[in-house]
Amino acid sequence: MTEVRSAERPRLWLQLLSGATIGVAVVIGLGMILIARVAGSCDAFGGRCPAERPPLLEDDVFGMAAFGTALVVAVPIFLSHPSKRRFAIAVGVGLVAAFLVGMVVSTAAHG
Repeated sequence: MTEVRSAERPRLWLQLLSGATIGVAVVIGLGMILIARVAGSCDAFGGRCPAERPPLLEDDVFGMAAFGTALVVAVPIFLSHPSKRRFAIAVGVGLVAAFLVGMVVSTAAHG
């Protein structure tokens, strides 16, 4: 009976650590998306809205929103059941979601 409990204890700690990591990643990612949308708006801080839109890879709003989305999507997918296969799935889904949300937030911020 003690063997079962000692075997379950490390697994429980790993699950708790994994859950906490997922929670932190989601909160940070959502915060990054929110900050990118609010602070990246073309009229934020006295800016001018009819300005030219920067190239996609130089656009800070796109980059921040995309990275935040990647955190929100990829980390929970991978850490729910870590494996090489799940890592590949998490990277693929995270990249697609990051691009889509980054484009939406960038378009909304720049008009």
